[in-house]
Amino acid sequence: MKPIHSSAAPTGDIAAAIEQWGVVQLKDAIPLRRAVALSADAVDYYLVRKLPPGRGSVLCAVPDAAPDREVTLNIGLLEAVCRGKAGDVVRAYFRRLCGTEDFIVPWKGLHVRVMPPGHNPKSALPYHQDAYVFPADWAMINGWTLLYPGATGPDAAGLEFIPGALPRTLEQEPSPTHPTMAWLEASHERIDGLLAQYGAWVPDVELGDVMLFNQLAPHRTHCSNPSKPRIAVEVRMIAREARVVDEYARNGIPYFTVTAAAITGPRRAKIGLHVDALAD
Repeated sequence: MKPIHSSAAPTGDIAAAIEQWGVVQLKDAIPLRRAVALSADAVDYYLVRKLPPGRGSVLCAVPDAAPDREVTLNIGLLEAVCRGKAGDVVRAYFRRLCGTEDFIVPWKGLHVRVMPPGHNPKSALPYHQDAYVFPADWAMINGWTLLYPGATGPDAAGLEFIPGALPRTLEQEPSPTHPTMAWLEASHERIDGLLAQYGAWVPDVELGDVMLFNQLAPHRTHCSNPSKPRIAVEVRMIAREARVVDEYARNGIPYFTVTAAAITGPRRAKIGLHVDALAD
């Protein structure tokens, strides 16, 4: 059996598959017309206007977005990833894991990655787990979707996973080799063992697809010498448990709350080197 590549499976089955494999691919989770519109916004924002990628900036793909300007957020992409088919799967997964369907998306849990053409494979993200950034015992799903170009592959960098049920965080590499992200590098010995056991999976991702993977799924950037820039967004979704809400309240970090009915949270931001939330 291979990791699920789903276009029509029931959401409960897909949620179970995340527990088994750590990752699933939802085909056409965002309607193509909407995905193309989001892609056009991203190209305008990051490649034409050269505004900074980073936390939350994907929400500011609006006509008046410019450095040092306050803007009203456009949460269209957040809705596209967190609602609809992908949102149904995430809620089913959290319901299985901890009994709650609602989840939060921290402001710092929104990441846009813009990779230039000709990206050096040696500087691509190494094998790692998102549990290196978020507590391993939180119920979390990362929703990764492509914004540009139309597909990953020879022309644009994609993702590589080791699919399999991991019960805990991997040790970090004691002698890392990555030039800038050494702290994120998983143990080479453990990764080699997992590759021998499960193999690697490089999904072909197209506009409209959403990759859903939990915080224990080992993954890295997959690229050789891409000829096109790639824009992708990661949306970290965390089950809305009391300990999670308390942690963000204690640190004063804003977040969005996603329920079956609505998305609530910050509505304005200021664009600078980082894009900072201003108000709820």
